[in-house]
Amino acid sequence: MTHLALFNPSFRRLFADPFFDLPVRTTGSASGRGSGASLWTPPVDVRESDTEVVVEAELPGIAREDISVRYHDGRLILEGQREEVQETGDGENGSGSWVRRERVLGRFHRSFDLPESVDTSAIRAESRDGVLRVVLPKLEKAQPRQIDVSVN
Repeated sequence: MTHLALFNPSFRRLFADPFFDLPVRTTGSASGRGSGASLWTPPVDVRESDTEVVVEAELPGIAREDISVRYHDGRLILEGQREEVQETGDGENGSGSWVRRERVLGRFHRSFDLPESVDTSAIRAESRDGVLRVVLPKLEKAQPRQIDVSVN
């Protein structure tokens, strides 16, 4: 029982941490970015291997033309906007009142410092099934090589 008593407060603190809130958080008003629109943070996964860094962001329902991927001063910047779509008609995709709404509308922004080893001229991005995938290839490392000495 003593072990449980020690574990319990730590366990509760873990889930009280705002980091473990809903995966998409808003930061209130996006000043200067529209009239009262909220700025939200999409969840991302970042992987690194010997040859590349891959950033995947969850952006369901956002059209490709509403997403901006930029590189500036050593940072990868993901920006865009999710707007409310007005649908008409009845039935499954028709009009009606919301019972529950958890997807945030408005502008989003994420930025990441990139390692110096990233080849910025070869960055590529694709969006599929609501996931933006940005691939940042790394520069080839200088490998030691044998140099032949010629005789003149």
